[in-house]
Amino acid sequence: MKNIFLVACFTIAGITVRAQWVEIRNAGTDYLQSLHFITADTGYASGTCNGNIYRTQDGGATWDTAATYYTMDAYTGFAFPSSQTGYACGSNLTFEYHDIALKTANGGAAWDTLKVNGSPDPVNYLSVDFVDENNGVFIGRNSFITHDRGATFNQLGTPVVADPSYFSFNDIKMLMPEHLIAAVQTYLPEDAGTGRSLFQILSTMDGGTTWSERYTDTSLIERLFFLDHNNGWAFTHKNLLHTTDAGNSWTKISLEFLPESYNVQGLQFTDPANGWLVINAWKAESAVWDGHLYHTGDGGNTWSLNFTTDNLPITAISMLPGGTGYLSTGQKIFKTANGGGTGIGTPLIKGEYINVYPNPSKGIIQIENKGGPDIKAILVTDLSGRTTGISGYDNKRIDLGGTAPGIYLLHIFTEKDRVIKKITLH
Repeated sequence: MKNIFLVACFTIAGITVRAQWVEIRNAGTDYLQSLHFITADTGYASGTCNGNIYRTQDGGATWDTAATYYTMDAYTGFAFPSSQTGYACGSNLTFEYHDIALKTANGGAAWDTLKVNGSPDPVNYLSVDFVDENNGVFIGRNSFITHDRGATFNQLGTPVVADPSYFSFNDIKMLMPEHLIAAVQTYLPEDAGTGRSLFQILSTMDGGTTWSERYTDTSLIERLFFLDHNNGWAFTHKNLLHTTDAGNSWTKISLEFLPESYNVQGLQFTDPANGWLVINAWKAESAVWDGHLYHTGDGGNTWSLNFTTDNLPITAISMLPGGTGYLSTGQKIFKTANGGGTGIGTPLIKGEYINVYPNPSKGIIQIENKGGPDIKAILVTDLSGRTTGISGYDNKRIDLGGTAPGIYLLHIFTEKDRVIKKITLH
């Protein structure tokens, strides 16, 4: 009887989480890779869309199309420093010789091509960021800054610690016209040819002429997001980085609940407490991605599962203060009016008060609760998030005999939170 209750409980929870998001558009043959809403009603969408950029002014009910000159461009980044002035960037799917950079001066009704890079080579950009209508940066392996609304651009300087032949900007945020924070990848000269990379967060106070190191890691640093001048976040392998002093120092927060094989598709905060993280988990046996949207209500210290997809990734997200948000799964766009039901999820925490043993195990797992909240239910998943069978739970142990050898996650639900424990069966 207990097993029946466990399955029913999680089925209901899954439906409740999904019910907060409503499908509002099917893009057909287009593949949407970027969403950017500047108000609850006005937003933009693009991706691999024959060079088109779509705009809605009624919360996604209807969309109009602004065709661009190059039909083989995929626009994946937007920045709108005002309601009328906006910038877009992306990648070219052929080898046409032009920058993948656009500007609109009429709220996205029409877009004009910008000349960012001075060379004749095609230049792709990962993202774009503007702090106001005059000052912004286009981010790629080589990145360019403007202080005159895109009329002219200067290439950002390369930090002296790097070998310029093996250096790239992964992301940049402009906090002030001359103050930029960058996530970069490089290697030291002595590591040339070894395969060892260095990943850093750098800061410049002179518009990119000189740089200072603020954080160094051995894993890729990506998805920089700054809510304001002081509060920022970034992602590195199974960890969140957080700053409250304009990027001068960073605190690492463990995200041990994430699957083993994944990519991070989005990181966004709407205030210092509320944020959303998009993770796509790879299912090797079927060669597909499952999308996972997580929410935090305490600045990134604990996270709840907010929305999931089966056999397709989440490709973009755009959240707004007040709870309105949009996400895309490529062909479809979903909308929420209450943050996706952020109060429903259960916090994912380390749970030092719960001990599981033996680990590795042949199937019998003992569960010891050392003075924490009462355990109410347990769910077992593999690393891709797929639920496996569970039997014999009696508040002290579970029996996974017959389960295939491998690495699994125990999701232990208590009265107050959810604890994740990794186990190995052999």
